[in-house]
Amino acid sequence: MRDRILTSSAVVWALMGASAAQAADGQSGSTSVEAQDDGSVAAGEIIVTAQRRSESLQKASLSIAAVSGDTLATRGVVDSQSLNGVVPGLKITYTGAQVQVFIRGVGDPAANPYTQASVSLNLDGVYTARSTAFGPLFFDVARVEVLRGPQGTLYGRNSSGGAINIISNAPNFDGVSGSVSGEVGNYHLFRGQAIVNVPVSDTLAIRTAVQATTRDGYLSDGSNDDKSVAGRFRALWKPASGISLLINTDFANVRGLGFNRVFRPALFGDAYTGPQDPRITPSAFPLLKVRYPSRNVIDSRGFSAELNADLGSDITLTVIPAYRYNKTDYFAGTDYLFTDYDVSKQKSLEARLGGDNGPVKWVIGGYTFKEDLEIHAYTDQRNATTFTGLEQYQDWTSFDTQASAVFGEATVSLMDTFRVIGGIRYTDEARDRSGAITSYTSTAGVRGPATILALKQKFTDNAVTWKAGAEFDITPDNMAFATVSKGFKTGGFDATDADTYGPEHVTAYTVGLKNRFFGSKLTLNLEGFFWKYKDQQVSFLGSDSTGQTSFVTRNAGQSTIYGLSADIAWRPTDNDTFSASGEYLHTNYDRFIYATLGGSPAGAVLADGCVSNGPATLPGQIFENCSDRPLMRAPKWSGNARYSHRFDLSSGGDVTVGATVKAQSLQYLSINYSSPNFRQRGYALLDADLAYTAPNNRWSVQGFVSNITDKVVYTVASNLSSIAPASGASRTSAAAIGQPRTFGARVKVNF
Repeated sequence: MRDRILTSSAVVWALMGASAAQAADGQSGSTSVEAQDDGSVAAGEIIVTAQRRSESLQKASLSIAAVSGDTLATRGVVDSQSLNGVVPGLKITYTGAQVQVFIRGVGDPAANPYTQASVSLNLDGVYTARSTAFGPLFFDVARVEVLRGPQGTLYGRNSSGGAINIISNAPNFDGVSGSVSGEVGNYHLFRGQAIVNVPVSDTLAIRTAVQATTRDGYLSDGSNDDKSVAGRFRALWKPASGISLLINTDFANVRGLGFNRVFRPALFGDAYTGPQDPRITPSAFPLLKVRYPSRNVIDSRGFSAELNADLGSDITLTVIPAYRYNKTDYFAGTDYLFTDYDVSKQKSLEARLGGDNGPVKWVIGGYTFKEDLEIHAYTDQRNATTFTGLEQYQDWTSFDTQASAVFGEATVSLMDTFRVIGGIRYTDEARDRSGAITSYTSTAGVRGPATILALKQKFTDNAVTWKAGAEFDITPDNMAFATVSKGFKTGGFDATDADTYGPEHVTAYTVGLKNRFFGSKLTLNLEGFFWKYKDQQVSFLGSDSTGQTSFVTRNAGQSTIYGLSADIAWRPTDNDTFSASGEYLHTNYDRFIYATLGGSPAGAVLADGCVSNGPATLPGQIFENCSDRPLMRAPKWSGNARYSHRFDLSSGGDVTVGATVKAQSLQYLSINYSSPNFRQRGYALLDADLAYTAPNNRWSVQGFVSNITDKVVYTVASNLSSIAPASGASRTSAAAIGQPRTFGARVKVNF
């Protein structure tokens, strides 16, 4: 009851304040933020380019949040998972080497490289198919944008839930500048960073940034650590008026043990007991599976260019070619051993024309994408004492994707205060795979004959996605809008057998109000949304047709999602900033029926709280019915609030103190509605920071504490059966877990 009261109080605070930590810290806009130093909405205008043109956030009919680079540092956002709690409705977690992203319940829960995300991930305007590449790239960042809802017109495939854009700082011609910074903290954290910007000439400027991080893991076996080195080089060339070429290169190397899961109920009374803990032995846990030391090796590098040319008559040509390489070599074992070695090579090209011609603002373009993916995976489910059980090798010499699209979108002013919006995109896509699945059943360490399933499959699909809407200026500072848009995520193949699954589609209806009051000291944005989610792809841990335990993916039916969100930024004085954001979210599986292992008769209530619909097509399987249940990772209430005050010193420096609360209500972490081990109760997390900035911003130092109350927060869960003590009940869930209390200090010197 105490947790419920605490959660309810915190969420009500966030909703009544409705967006401080977001808007006033520079988190309510998209693309470029032009505000005062704190990046606040209330402090100045925010210019966004999410619709491929520059416009005020307050004039953009978008459901969007943006986090400025300064706010990322202040709030301790150092990787994608750190964004949790910053943007309501956004849920990000690591599962092994994979990054799972959900927006308002729409996402992909798979923990392998076979599927593709429902929320597109983009780095400096380039879509990235492999989520493993996103871990260490949150440095020297201008902003992070979160677009909520389907982005089928301008962003295209695999954006049924939305899009996340990481936009790094571009070179500038303002003179030689840069910074050197260091961060230390508990768990032996050290993070060092260096940035330098050099205008080589009147037409060429370059910017280089590097970062190295080492931090011990917070699980008992040392996993959930951070060992990474990353760098970025950008060059901006302006050879003539109206022409610019931006060259981007980056690399990231990740080592260490990586992210692993813990057990629920907790082992040894410690929620942070890792799966490689030396106390977990075959004698103490007779059902323990064979395991090997964890390993997490990720190597990523990319190259892209962006050409912008003014063609006259307010028409601009933009061309973005890109190449990205990503290698993942990962070992982990909670319930059984799983290894993943995959190499991705992707190429893409986007070309578009955009114009602002009187009453019409428009953009048209084309896009091509090709990924060559090679996957080698191994699972070992043998008992650690008897060495009896299943082993399986999955060797895919090609697991490739090719896609192309054409698109266009326009906003037409019918009156000075009224505009209509229309957009459409056609996408054609083909996915194919070639390789073999080899399975063995071992008895007492002796392998039986190999079962080989050789496959050569192709999956093709095409889709038309669109957007329509209208905008109305109530006053120069108040706007209302209404939009409807459709997005999709492509289909594909199951990991360990010949099954395929089809695409999923989301249609979103949005109405909103964007308001500024008191000379922009107060900004209040409100939004209502209604989504229809059709043919949702649901991945869950189960057995496939070969008997192998794996994540299988099925089209589960359709869902309804609706709710309200509010954002407020208030700056009552030049030294005080309050901001908050909050969201109410209702989700429901209208039809959610899938085949799984079992023999329960129709009408029987199953262990996960769903109901049997009787025998399925294949022997030994039933149809499971989870209709009228809420979606996973979709809390009904979520929000955050922040207050900061700046004390001006007579020396010309200043001291800023800030406090943040992030809260949410209960959420389901998996398709299990019965056991408390598959849910996260409502909670509130408290953070605080204190910073000194020297005169003229020459240097600064900041102390911080995150998760002050050391709250245990689980972010995802799946079935677990093999961790059973010799004298106790088995553990039923393997769960990813958030960080415990962390604290430290950052020092930054600017030049």
